[in-house]
This record gives sequence, C-alpha cells and structure tokens, in this order.
Amino acid sequence: MKLATFRSGAKEKIGLVHGNDSRLFDLASAADRDGKSNPAFASMLALIDAGPAALDQARALFDNSGKDESVFLRMKDDNDGAEPAASSLAALNLLRLSQLRDDQKMAERARKTIDAFATTLSHFPSAMPQMLVAIDYSLSKPRQIVIAGRKDAPETKGLLKEVHRHFLPKTILLLADGGEGQKYLGEKNEAIRAMSLVEGKPAAYVCENFTCKTPVTNAGQLAKLLNL
Repeated sequence: MKLATFRSGAKEKIGLVHGNDSRLFDLASAADRDGKSNPAFASMLALIDAGPAALDQARALFDNSGKDESVFLRMKDDNDGAEPAASSLAALNLLRLSQLRDDQKMAERARKTIDAFATTLSHFPSAMPQMLVAIDYSLSKPRQIVIAGRKDAPETKGLLKEVHRHFLPKTILLLADGGEGQKYLGEKNEAIRAMSLVEGKPAAYVCENFTCKTPVTNAGQLAKLLNL
C-alpha cells in the first residue's frame, strides 16, 4: 500500500495512491462518509502513530470504496524532467491562447494552474523549470508579431526568416493570410481581423498587447523594430 500527502484547500491530507500512480484515494473523506472518522487520517505522522489498526482501516476503506469517484483525486506531476509536466505546458499554452483569443478566462485558468504548484515552486523551484517559464511569461508584456501575406510569397518568407533570426521567447508569431485561421482569430480579436497587406506588399506588425507599431514591408525595417 502506497500513501502520499496532498493539500485540499488549506488542509494537509493523506491518500492512498492507486491507478498506476495517477490517482489518490482520500482516506479522511471516505472514513467520514462511512461514519467512521479517524484522527489517524489527519496526517502521515498521525497515521504512523496510530499503528497497524489504522492501516487496516485504510485498506478496508479502499476495498469498499476504491471505485467511488467522489473520494479520489487525480495526481498532478510536479516535476519537469526530460518530458515537462502537463500542468507546466498547460499554463504556458493557456497564457498564449488568452492573448490570441483575448480571453481573460483562459488567463485566469493559467494563473490558477500556476498557483496550484506554489508550494513546490517556493521550496524547490528547480524541479519545475517549464512552470517558471510560464510564470515569467505571465509577468511580461504580451508581445506579438503578425506577418500579413500569403505563406508562399517570397516577401512573406523573407519577413518570417528575419523573425526567426532573433531569440524571442515571450513573443507570439502569427500569419495573417486572409484565410480561415485569420477569420477565426479575428472573431475575438479585432486587431488580427484588420491586419492586411500594405500597398499590396506583405507586411510585419510588431505589437504589445495588439497595440502595434507602424507596419513594415522589408526585413531591414523589421530587424530594427525587433532590436528595440
């Protein structure tokens, strides 16, 4: 039997790990529901002090209610290894999507995802480097580069090549080619909807929170904007 501590609200609780280490069975909640509350389930130390009888009750609770969806929780990985934790990727993606769709609900979900790992980040931040990237992104000014033009046009490719010459980790790059993608994003974002060619030429729009500088049409002008 594998046990682990977790937090629910402001309280520390203990649970039985199962489901290929992906789920936690809430022992205190299961005992309370069965009318068999036990202070041994208040903390790992209390459970150890209570001895074999408490462990036997934990096993019995799981045997009786282990399939009850109301008393288990899905575990969240709190380590960014060779494969980043899903929550770390989700936080950053939600922040990016909140900009693209001008959706503050997505930004709030990202902040809540970050907040859920506050304990790990405050005590052992090096365990979650990808989540730190999301935090850094959330604290920076939202920056976007939009290239207006057909994807296969030589001038468009030249502007994209110039963007890719620069290290821009906190920047979203978009293509406004007048297609379905631009129309979809334009439903919620008026700035994207209005971006188009300049004097018949592909153009680059460099923006902060979609407040944009004067668009430029050649790589040299774009390089100057990106280096500011």
